[in-house]
Amino acid sequence: MIIFIDALNPDTLRWVYNNQVFRFYEDSGTPTKYCDVTNAGFTVRLYPAPDGSFYINLKPFLAAYANTENFEDNVVPDLDITEADSFVYNGAPGFYNSEIYTFTITLADDTAEGFPATFTFLTGAQQIGQYKALSKSDLHVLTPLSGLAANTNYVKYWEGYPFDLPVYTPEDNIFIYNNTNLLSAAFSTNNYILCRLFFSDGRTDETIEEFLPLIMGQNQLTINHFELGGVTDKFLTVEKVPHRCGVYFKFLNQSAGFSYWLFEDTAAIDRSTKSLGDLYTDFDNIQTTRARSLNIGQAVQDTIRVVTEILTEQEAAIVRQILDSPKIYMFTGAPFSRNGKYDWQEVTLKTTSVRVKEYKNNKSVFALDFDLPQRDTVTL
Repeated sequence: MIIFIDALNPDTLRWVYNNQVFRFYEDSGTPTKYCDVTNAGFTVRLYPAPDGSFYINLKPFLAAYANTENFEDNVVPDLDITEADSFVYNGAPGFYNSEIYTFTITLADDTAEGFPATFTFLTGAQQIGQYKALSKSDLHVLTPLSGLAANTNYVKYWEGYPFDLPVYTPEDNIFIYNNTNLLSAAFSTNNYILCRLFFSDGRTDETIEEFLPLIMGQNQLTINHFELGGVTDKFLTVEKVPHRCGVYFKFLNQSAGFSYWLFEDTAAIDRSTKSLGDLYTDFDNIQTTRARSLNIGQAVQDTIRVVTEILTEQEAAIVRQILDSPKIYMFTGAPFSRNGKYDWQEVTLKTTSVRVKEYKNNKSVFALDFDLPQRDTVTL
């Protein structure tokens, strides 16, 4: 029999970018030759330590295997207020993986012992000192925790801009009750385990509020995948904000979902240029020479600087995740209109050092620089 030194918990929701270490051995007393760890996409062969035990960390294999979309957001909503299901989309490709992993130890007498286990992974990570065990049988809102409780999240939703809520649920429905106005709604998950529940695609006449009305300000929601009132209920504060001008960003957070933030309208764009070099052309007499060299052209890069207002700790918890994000988009579409995939421009964080927390007053302000896509220029 294969014995795992640290007991496996098959109900644990795991993270691709955290260590996934397994230590195990075969207890028959017969010497072992090797162990194959196999899933549908790869096989890893291990050889035993001198004491006959095996060790594997699945993290480097999963990072290459599970990330099939390069963190791209390819979801294009088609919202229809006559169909509640049209507000739910599949967020799983490239961000969710659940498969059977089989540990097969071959003994010296060529017999084999096998142990299959189903592991479920999200393309995200938790941090040392902040780890929270999640059950893959429960519903989870995939946004930063509010800090008030282990099952309470916070998001901010600006009217007139695209916005969605990432939700993990193994069941067929999502029930939401707005404790603020005592209204509720139910949505089918369309059999998607990792869902993206869209509040808006930018329009204000085709929004989730046709089914789940929200008030301006803070809405206290209770969410679960079955009737509410159980110990697995999740609590979400949705702060709805009237439309205002600014620079709107979407970015992959640490929980395999996309978060959103509207920065102040005091943003500025700086343009830097760099010569690509010159070709020497000083081959004529001075009276027929217009230049001694020929400029090849310029490399031109725009950088946008954005600033937040003074943020509460709940708000700062969202913005901080942009610093860890491998995929950041800046909104280039028009507010109050339907927007799609190409109304988002991918940008790269340029800022290298940020103060992320003020302990004394528990308030934060972020000033961040992002490189826009390099400009096309006319060159030789």
